[in-house]
Amino acid sequence: MKVLFRKAVEWGKLEESPAKGLKSFKEIPNPPRLLEPEEITRLLEEVPHRLKALVGCAVYAGLRKQELFYLRREDANLKTGELSVVSRREHHTKNYKTRRIPINEALDTLLRSHPRRLGSPYLFCNKDGEPYDNVKTAMRSAAERASIEGGVGLQQLRHAFCSHALMQGIDPRTVQKWMGHRDLATTLGHAHVSPDHEKTAIQRLRYDTWHQDGTKVEGT
Repeated sequence: MKVLFRKAVEWGKLEESPAKGLKSFKEIPNPPRLLEPEEITRLLEEVPHRLKALVGCAVYAGLRKQELFYLRREDANLKTGELSVVSRREHHTKNYKTRRIPINEALDTLLRSHPRRLGSPYLFCNKDGEPYDNVKTAMRSAAERASIEGGVGLQQLRHAFCSHALMQGIDPRTVQKWMGHRDLATTLGHAHVSPDHEKTAIQRLRYDTWHQDGTKVEGT
């Protein structure tokens, strides 16, 4: 509302914004539960064959829901090993920018076995060749078969991609690029660390061993 009032002042519709000076409430973070690696593996085993590559593009490339639905066949280039998220006139990315993500071996396998519908330009489409607009029912059923409580959403899979990529040591700036974020803070805001990872990571903090540069910690 503050933005609307500010625009009204800018356009000469109001002399002053009635929201001027009002402070916004801070948004309470409510991130989706982080899926563990074994849960993602079970989910990929249980989703219908037609959706395995779609789920793969979420957990191995971090695509948003609409980016998945409007992905075209030529966007998955297995020869060059790149997945292109293209901002087009009929459907643009969130920041209107095109980005490219390398295809790893696991995603390559899923894409090669994905059934294609002749006559449709879309990689993931319904029986009429049109992009999906909802896969909630199929995802919920797959999550139940995989014994994942609370179901699984596509945004949750993107969240898992970001978090696990960072926990496995991939450079944050690289993950930011793959996620299509404008700034690193947004990427880090999407990422969460599993308790097991924290317990393992803290064991690497030592003061009685050699540093990487070969100098030993001096005692006091």
